[in-house]
Amino acid sequence: MPELPSHKPVRFGFFGVSAVPGFDMVARVAATLRAEGSRAEFSMAGHLNHPDDATRDYSAVPDASPRLLTDREYADRARRFTYSLWTTRAHRSGLVASTTFLDALSFVKPLVYLANPLIDAYAAILGDIGYRCADEQELTDVVRSLVEDWPKERYRAQCAAILAGRHMFEPSAVAVSLRKIVEDLRENR
Repeated sequence: MPELPSHKPVRFGFFGVSAVPGFDMVARVAATLRAEGSRAEFSMAGHLNHPDDATRDYSAVPDASPRLLTDREYADRARRFTYSLWTTRAHRSGLVASTTFLDALSFVKPLVYLANPLIDAYAAILGDIGYRCADEQELTDVVRSLVEDWPKERYRAQCAAILAGRHMFEPSAVAVSLRKIVEDLRENR
């Protein structure tokens, strides 16, 4: 079990790049909470790479940068997250392969996420791995509530659920699934 963060404020992190739809929402949520005087912190394990980034205000995510991170910098930032934010819209996540969910599991970071079939399917298997939100307002409200009254025991249980189930993404487990798919294809020719 990873060490539970005892620090305040709670840090919400985004895995990925700004060109992926969803980082703009992270920036809006961060700006809204900062304007309210929230102690929430926001971070990015990734980099800015959208053509319009120069005209956007990402000041509420202070470490957002166009510079590529080294592997060590990426891992250091990710370890400091308390929660991983997943703000990709539901219609997109079904069409695009993404490692951001796997990164959240790898670094044992419970999610605060917009409802979508990908995360919902794995949450049904893994159990309580975070907070499902219907829209940006609910996501903002959940982030706000986590900062105001951090649920340490639920966080501990979410981390335990991630640790107990993430083995399904290990190469040996994926190999078994892949073998079955190939065998089924051969049988159905």
